[in-house]
Amino acid sequence: MARIIGESGAWDSVCRKMNTMGFQPDGISDIKRILDDEKVKLEIEKKEETQLLEKEEQAFAKKKNDLNKSYQETVRSNKKEIIEKLKNLSIEIERLQETTTFFEKLRRKYQVSIVKRKIKALKKKANEYFENLKIERDMKQNDLEKQHEKIGFDIVGKARKTEHNIKSLQHIQKSPDLFGAIAEIGLIENLTSLPKNYYILNNVFLSLLDAMRFDDKWRRTAQIDTMVISPAGIFVIEVKNWSKTFIASNDYHDPYDQVKRAAYLCYKQTKIKTRSIIAHTGNIPPKPNGSYTKILRLDEVKNYIQWFKDEEITGKAMQSLANRLTPRKDYLL
Repeated sequence: MARIIGESGAWDSVCRKMNTMGFQPDGISDIKRILDDEKVKLEIEKKEETQLLEKEEQAFAKKKNDLNKSYQETVRSNKKEIIEKLKNLSIEIERLQETTTFFEKLRRKYQVSIVKRKIKALKKKANEYFENLKIERDMKQNDLEKQHEKIGFDIVGKARKTEHNIKSLQHIQKSPDLFGAIAEIGLIENLTSLPKNYYILNNVFLSLLDAMRFDDKWRRTAQIDTMVISPAGIFVIEVKNWSKTFIASNDYHDPYDQVKRAAYLCYKQTKIKTRSIIAHTGNIPPKPNGSYTKILRLDEVKNYIQWFKDEEITGKAMQSLANRLTPRKDYLL
């Protein structure tokens, strides 16, 4: 059994997207299971949401009604008290205006003016009080409405999060990353049965210290889906799981250019014979003239690699090479 280092780069990308939603998939089949679980969860949350929103509407209506009732009772009680005071002041004026002597009438006229000022002041104070009371009622009602809105938002928030997760998972199911992961994982599983002295490196990133001129462009880095280190040399494999529709769109990076550049950078870095392969699931753009890249279906790659019997690298050199091309955390001891 071959030594496998790293995992599918496309699958790693899918996992990172799912991790942001709080999911930890162990395999591709987990995506559908998690999606189905989220759909069931949404149904439950929607039922709970309806019940909680109805309960909150009732609670809000009661609080609003209690507030208005308290306001009306306060207005009624204070109006009654003010009316009683105004009535007493009016009676006082009537008493002062009763028939009397001329000089007493002059004295009472001054007293009447004082009482009238009291009436005016009382009415002004009452108007200010009721206006402030209304403002206070409106502020409390506004606070109640904000609180009601926040509670409603929190109630539907759970279902909204689940709905977002469902849409994201459905998007992942149709994403190029998942289609790529399916093909890459399929290839890795197929290559696992290579002899134990073979090394399978996945999602390899190459970086030269200095850029080099290649195909009229400066190149310094390359990403490789899968690399096989065998006694016969290195195989750089670009994996594609494309549909005819996608190929017809012409909206993609040239896979022949990708694998050619990766193989060349690999050779420049290792000085080991390097061959390039495009492994596909059935659809691939036509091979350009002059290309040395081998085009194979996923299940043909293993036999093609094993066909080469010449020995370019020894066992220890293969392990050393694998370590050179592997992140430190994955080093082989």
